[in-house]
Amino acid sequence: SDIAAIYPNYEYSDSMATAKPTHKADIVDGTFGFDGAGIEVAILEDSRIEFNNPYLITGTTRVPGDPNVDQHATATAGMVASQHSTLQGIAQGALLFSANGTSYSSANISAAMDWSASTQGNDVINNSWGGNDGVTTLNVHDMHLDYIVRHVYPTVTVAAGNEGTGSGRVSSPARAFNVISV
Repeated sequence: SDIAAIYPNYEYSDSMATAKPTHKADIVDGTFGFDGAGIEVAILEDSRIEFNNPYLITGTTRVPGDPNVDQHATATAGMVASQHSTLQGIAQGALLFSANGTSYSSANISAAMDWSASTQGNDVINNSWGGNDGVTTLNVHDMHLDYIVRHVYPTVTVAAGNEGTGSGRVSSPARAFNVISV
């Protein structure tokens, strides 16, 4: 037979109701009282966070008039700091910064990196974007984030691969040596 296997059609969805307990962040929050208060987290994307979301506390935006608003930047911000009673962000007390590049051009993304690290001095810079998965060398953004971590000292997190099936390699800027790739 030409059929090797038949797989059921599963429904997938966001798991915000279980994310905090899975990561034991509920214990850190409930037992030790650490909910991210005072920590500044930049969500670095091409688009900006929609701070009109009822579950996000208004934050600072790099380019406030940027019409490029999408669900991805807002959803990522919600994973960090959602105020929803049952779908809380991992660090709901964190202060959010929308480091919107306005596009994925190298110049705009680099400007957003510098704004987060040097102008705002954010504690965490989260990058849920990437590219160049077929390349094995570091690109300008890998090196830029390495420089930022070494000389400005924020914690930088980066998506290890947003390329779908791609090559199976970690994409840039997650190849940087000094970032946390997830």
